[in-house]
Amino acid sequence: MSLEQKYRLLEAIPDLAGAQDCELLGRDLKSGQPVVVHLLAGGQSAENVALLSRMGLLTPAHSRNVLESGEFRGRPYVVTEVLPGNLTLRMWIGLVAPEPELPPVMPQAEPRLDVKVKPDLEATRTMFRPVLRADSPAAAGPQPAQAEAAPPVQLAADAPALPGEFTRLFQAPSQPAAPPPTPPPPPDA
Repeated sequence: MSLEQKYRLLEAIPDLAGAQDCELLGRDLKSGQPVVVHLLAGGQSAENVALLSRMGLLTPAHSRNVLESGEFRGRPYVVTEVLPGNLTLRMWIGLVAPEPELPPVMPQAEPRLDVKVKPDLEATRTMFRPVLRADSPAAAGPQPAQAEAAPPVQLAADAPALPGEFTRLFQAPSQPAAPPPTPPPPPDA
């Protein structure tokens, strides 16, 4: 059913080529309830699409005021009850509908021109060169390694292994603990 078949407009429909929204008073033909027909300027502009999507975020108490939305002669419209304070649709939605959550924008660091991307390899090679004295063994060059062999440790197969000091700290004592003292008998009354 079209807009003109559901609602009786109490005002003449203005020229729809205008750049402004227009609000027209009317009545619901079934219930006789007063309504406001909001004709949105700009067709399917991004601003109108955002407004209509914010209407979907209305609380149930506020969404009762919105009766219908659609398109009339190529222009989006919204039919509402008479809004409090005779506000325009855009002002009312701005007051009662939450702002849609936008994805967070990650700030981008600006390139710094004073930072070297590649380090100067020659400078790093010479920067940490140790100073060697002529009489030091390192100055003479690398010497062949002379490994001193440590004597092998021989374990006696028949000797019992004893726990180390750390293990002994956490072992239970070998003697049973003394029983706790008995409490004194209760005094006679």
